[in-house]
Amino acid sequence: MIYLVQSMGANELTTFLKIRLPKALPSIFGGLKVGMGQAVVGATVGEFIAAERGLGYLQLISQVRLDTPLLFAAVVVLSLLGVLLFNLVAMIERIALPWSRVATEVAE
Repeated sequence: MIYLVQSMGANELTTFLKIRLPKALPSIFGGLKVGMGQAVVGATVGEFIAAERGLGYLQLISQVRLDTPLLFAAVVVLSLLGVLLFNLVAMIERIALPWSRVATEVAE
């Protein structure tokens, strides 16, 4: 396909925007969805180590104080945040890639 559009006179930018980028977008969105969950975990671990506020710090303090309801509340909020970010990326994927089968399978 790339050789075809290049033989028809398309330059590198046109080839990238019309062929390569649309073909790569499902993989890019897949990586973004995985990355959203990892970002929540990374931020929480960072707050465990070197923060004075935040949900990770709240988990650490509630664990030390044996405040189990507060600890579970922080875990639930972090879980909901991860799910929300994942679904936000999935929704953007469905809008940006209406032709992609992966985008419609996640929606169902």
